[in-house]
Parts: sequence; structure tokens; C-alpha cells
Amino acid sequence: MKSIDCNSVRLKFFIVFVFTIIFTKSTAQKSSSFYIPIDNLKSERINPLPFSKVFQTDKDLEVATVDNLIKQNKLTLANPKASQGFSQNFFWIQFKIDWKNLNQDIVLELDNPHIDQVKLYQNVNDEFLKIGFGGDRNRTFKDRSYINRRYIFPLKNTNSTTTYYLLVDKRNASVSFPLWLWNKGQFEAVETKQNVYFGIFFGVIFFLGIVSLAIGVFIRNKMFLYYAGYTLSMCLYLFTALGFSFQFLYPNSENFNNYSRVILSVVIAVFTTLFLRIFLNIDKNLPKISKYYKIVSIILVALTVLWMFFSELYQVHTIWLLNISNLLFLSIFIGAFWAAFYALRTNRYNAIVFFMAFGVIIFGILMYLGVEYGLINEDIFPLNPMLLGSGFEIIILSFAMIYQLSKIISAKQVLEVKHQTLVQNTKTLEAKNLELINTAKTLKKQHTEKKSDTILLKSKALIKLNDITHISSDGHYLEFYLTTKETPEVDRNTIKAVLNLLPKTDFAQVHRSHIVNINHLKIIKASELILSDGKVLPVSRSFKTQIKALVIKPQE
Repeated sequence: MKSIDCNSVRLKFFIVFVFTIIFTKSTAQKSSSFYIPIDNLKSERINPLPFSKVFQTDKDLEVATVDNLIKQNKLTLANPKASQGFSQNFFWIQFKIDWKNLNQDIVLELDNPHIDQVKLYQNVNDEFLKIGFGGDRNRTFKDRSYINRRYIFPLKNTNSTTTYYLLVDKRNASVSFPLWLWNKGQFEAVETKQNVYFGIFFGVIFFLGIVSLAIGVFIRNKMFLYYAGYTLSMCLYLFTALGFSFQFLYPNSENFNNYSRVILSVVIAVFTTLFLRIFLNIDKNLPKISKYYKIVSIILVALTVLWMFFSELYQVHTIWLLNISNLLFLSIFIGAFWAAFYALRTNRYNAIVFFMAFGVIIFGILMYLGVEYGLINEDIFPLNPMLLGSGFEIIILSFAMIYQLSKIISAKQVLEVKHQTLVQNTKTLEAKNLELINTAKTLKKQHTEKKSDTILLKSKALIKLNDITHISSDGHYLEFYLTTKETPEVDRNTIKAVLNLLPKTDFAQVHRSHIVNINHLKIIKASELILSDGKVLPVSRSFKTQIKALVIKPQE
């Protein structure tokens, strides 16, 4: 029983506690005399929204009119939170500061660089003094009361209770106005540190993008080129989202900052699809997703071109176009996760890297979309969730790309070794081929020489050249006199035809009817010659000189 009573008491206490919290928050939102506790500014920044009233109007009203309508309770009271989601209304934030408890100036920060129009008014004896202004529509960067990438409003100590009105105009888009009150010295110190950190952050990402680009160009690898495009476009997107692009890249533009993030989002999406199609081998494994990626890229580029040529139409339907773009972006990552699950079977390493890298960025994107649609308050994040997610993602992917580069270099080295081996083998084969050619020439020469040792007559008789002493013509026939036969070998032929078949170094014509084997010549006389077998043959004067040039033996 005691246990039951104890549990009952605890339940009642919890219910009372919850209702107390709800009642306290409700009272805080509705009470107009709840001032911002600026005593805490000495040690930390303060979010003024829980102590403020937020109103919305569908028309651009003067501040005096707004003040009058508030007093008459005729304005719609909005939830006092930073992220209001997509809206077509103007927002007015009313807050009060009791300066009696503070002896120094403070700074109001509106941590959203992408506001169409912002104005800050101070109520001085029912007179409204504009003490700050800015915006990125129809204004250059310098057209603001305080030069900073965000909207900063220094507040002077009035030594009395002062009411302020802040106008935020971000119609036809997602409205977010995270506000912070700072001690001026603390703000300047934090701002300096942040700028140093951001400089390092963007320097590292830009360096990784340039290195990847250089590697892609040097080794002619599309994956590195697409990754470089993704990294550099993401770097520029984050640079723009934080307000640095408007400050440093196009400070004289009056409208581009309002749409630059949309264009960069499309560029990022296109490079993402191109990179993932190679990294996860989507073209081969899932051709339907690859085809869908191509269609999505075309649609996104078409929407961007639509904005460029029909900017007024874009401004009217911005919310619809942003919703369509967000759905397309989401579908890209859904397709990528599907492809990554499929790649676990074929390329496990790349799939795991994808889950690690894009899991972080997906979390950041979901948080960002939560802010866009007013589901999550932007002021709960110490840093932009997209900034954190993208930073971790790019670092993880960069390590993965280093691994990919090492694989490519290793594969190239293996191919180089194989190439050298092939070159060496080719040289060896060429040497062997040359050797075979020389051998063939030698064999052919030997065959030719061997073939030249004999002569084949028309009568099919094969005679050795060394056996022939001389050849004599007898009409249409030739008589081949041999050392191996007493009677000549007769063959139907001519002196001229046979002379062309005999080696000129050993045989010479000495008369129109006789051919002599020089090796069997013994004596040359004025009009005749004697052979080694004693036979005498006539010599014509026209052939005598030629015979003497061939004869080695001196005349006896």
C-alpha cells in the first residue's frame, strides 16, 4: 500500500509540474511586461525570443500602425520561435529592455544573412526611431547600418525601459530569424574567433577541392573531377549560406544573393549524381536509377533556367519551386542509399564510406529542412547543421578518395611492370625473329648454293657443274662433255639459254658454239685453247679478253 501511495504522489507531482511549466511558458508569451534579463549578458549571450512577442501581417505596415494595432489586439500573434517555416507574411518582433540594470551597450544579432528586408525601430516617447536596417533584395551589401555578413544592430544604453520593434521580411520563402543579445566586447571576441575558424574550414575544403581537381586532370579520372566539382560547389554554397559571398564575392549585386543558394544547390545536386554514379557503380548495377538521376538533373537545370529568364514568376511561386526542388534532392539521396545497399555485395568499401559520409550530411540536411519548414528551431544549433554535416562528409570522402588514388597508383604501377615485361618480351621476340630471318636467309643461300652445284637438263638429267668440261652446240642440240662419261649428254637447248643458268665465275663462252668450264682450262693460245683432258677448242677474238680475265692459271 505504501508503494502505491508513493507512486500516486509521484504521478500527481509530475502532472502539477508539467502544467506549471506550460502555464509559465504561456504566461511568458502573453505577458507584455516580461523584460529580457540582460543581467546575464555579462557572462553569456541571451535569446530574446522567449521574452518577446512575435506578430505577423499580410501587408507592409508602418511601425506606428503596427504599434497601434498591437495595443488594440488586432494583430495575429505568432509563436515566439526563430523558425516560422514557409510564409508569405511580414513578421514583427516586439521586445523590451530595462537598461537600468546594465551600464554598457549591447549588440542585437540576427543570425540569418538571407533576409529580404530587415528594420529595427526604437520607441522614444511614442516616436519611432529607425536605428538599424539591411536586406539582400534591391540592396547592395554596403546598404546596411552595420557592415557584417549577418545583420548586427548595436543598441545604445537609454538608462530606461525601452521598447523595440524588429521587422523581418522574407516572404515567399522559409522565414527564420534566430536572435541573440550580446555584450559588445564578448560579441567582438567571439566574432574574431569564428572568422579564424571559418577561414581554416573553408581553406581546407577549398584545398581538398583544388587537389582533387588537379589529380583528376593529371590522371584523367572523371570520379576525381566530379568530386572536385562537388567539393568546390559545396564550399561555395556554405560560404554563401553564412553570408560571406555577399560580403566578398558580389557586394554590389542587389538581388543575386537572394537566389544564389538555389543555383548552387542545383550545381551540387548535379555533381552529386555524377560522382555517385561512378563511386557506387550505379550505371552498371542499377541503370534505372542512373537514368532517373539524369532526368532529375535536367529538371533541376530547367528550373534554374526558368528562374533566370522568368525571375518575376519565380518570386511568385518560390515556395512551390523550393518544395519541388527539396523533393528532388531528397529523391537523389534515397536513390543513392538504395544503390549503396546494393553495392554492399559488389563494392563493400565504397558502400560503407558512403553510409559514413552521406549519413552525416543527410542528418545535416534533415535538420536544415526541419528549420526550413519550421519544425526545428534554428537557434538550438550552436553551428549551422549543414556546415557540420558537410565538413565531416568532405573529410571522410577525402580520405576515401586518397584510398582510391592509392589503388589507382598501385594499379598503374602493376600495369607499368606488365608494360615493361611486354616491352622486354617484344624485344626478345624481335631478336628471335631476326635470328630466324637470318637463319632462313642462310638456309636459302645454302639451298641456292647447293642448287647451283647442279644443272637440270630438259631431258631430266641432273648434272654436276664440276663434272662439265665444256659444252658444244650441234644444231638445235647441246652436247655436255663430262669427266664422268665418255659420251656427251645431249639436250635440246641453246648456248645462250644454258649460259644464263651457269655461274659466270666458272663458265665462259669462247666461241659461238662452245662454252668452257674455266676450272678445266689448261692452255690458251692465239686462236685455240686446250682443256685438261687434252681436247682442243677454237677461240673467237671477241671472247678472248673475257676468258683471260677469268683464268687464274698462267699460260704455259
